[in-house]
Amino acid sequence: MRTGRCVILAAAVLLGPPPLYPQPTQQSVAAQLDSAARIVHSLRDTLAARLKGYRRIAPPSLTDLNPMAGEHWINPRFNRTLALDLARPAYLMYYPFIGEDSLTLVGVGYTVAQPADSDPPIDFAGAGDRWHVHLPCGGVPGLGTILAESSTACDDFGGRPGQWQIAMVHVWADTVPSPDGPFAQFNPALPYLVVSIDPPSVEEFSDHDTSRLLRELALALGETFGAVPRMGARIAQNPDSVFADRVRPYRDRIRALLPALREAQVHDDAARFYALANEAIAAWQPIRAAYLDAAFSPQHQLILSRWFEAAISGYHRTQLPH
Repeated sequence: MRTGRCVILAAAVLLGPPPLYPQPTQQSVAAQLDSAARIVHSLRDTLAARLKGYRRIAPPSLTDLNPMAGEHWINPRFNRTLALDLARPAYLMYYPFIGEDSLTLVGVGYTVAQPADSDPPIDFAGAGDRWHVHLPCGGVPGLGTILAESSTACDDFGGRPGQWQIAMVHVWADTVPSPDGPFAQFNPALPYLVVSIDPPSVEEFSDHDTSRLLRELALALGETFGAVPRMGARIAQNPDSVFADRVRPYRDRIRALLPALREAQVHDDAARFYALANEAIAAWQPIRAAYLDAAFSPQHQLILSRWFEAAISGYHRTQLPH
């Protein structure tokens, strides 16, 4: 399978050692977040982003709408820096909220280029940042070149790891604060807002079992408006696949539950809300199984399975240590 444009852009580190931009001065976490917030406010609409050199990662034929991370836009000039530069986020993350004519910027992604399997950067003040890795991994059966989280993961996927990686940290805007913290990899609040349901509180996400349920519900809600899991776009949008017919009744079932979920929330009926949430999750489980069954190879299935568990487990939360 041919390599996707999104991988070509994000794997630009394969082209050789990256350029070095000026080292940032040390700042407090609050000052750093304020700097990131100014960037967010200056690039709220996609026209402004285009003028600054950003463009959608995914080709027009595919969506890049991750239910917990949004649609990613990239500026290739900033994707290969050797040090954190708060004025140059490599990625912008947009989300299509209902009732708005355009995408809303919900966060930015900073990257630092490193040799493969390096320790996470320490460029942000404090210990709350949660970096994740994109390491080019070629020759994955059924997929070609992908981005893996480590050389070991690339080996697990049957691929060939590259020599450079990009470490990435998300910074969520105050537009939609992440219940997992400002540096978390995922923001499970996003799908709730799209379907006009108030996101659960940070306290609700702090309980292990409730947190897993709320994250599964977030993934279920995402299926009602076109969000797809990582590495799931080609499955969901393959016109020759039986996938769409298989998942349609379950997506319809989740959509049918939305008015009742909203009503339960309006009446502050937590018992009713959670009962309905379990119904939506029960309808989502066959959708999850359909993604895994439609994978292009056992390695693709493994990637999807790991992504689902990462999204549901919340292991990436800011408050957890490195």
